[in-house]
Amino acid sequence: MIKSYILQIVLPLVLPTVLYLIWRLLRRRGKVGEKISGPWSWLVLSGLGLVVLGFVVLGLAGGSPPGGTYKPPTLVDGEIVPGRSD
Repeated sequence: MIKSYILQIVLPLVLPTVLYLIWRLLRRRGKVGEKISGPWSWLVLSGLGLVVLGFVVLGLAGGSPPGGTYKPPTLVDGEIVPGRSD
């Protein structure tokens, strides 16, 4: 429950700010080139990296085995039986 809360709410809200602060720190120390006119390129690249990472994790951790058959939700004796994949 807490792990899900952190991944779905806290991380998307805090990560952009942390990345921006890291960029500011690197910019102040002169480690980031002068060609980059703001944090946007770094934020876009890190965002794309996180999207790719998210797709990889979703592909590896989620889903059902190939060739499985989906059984939709059904109503049995007045109760809904959730759908599943066999």
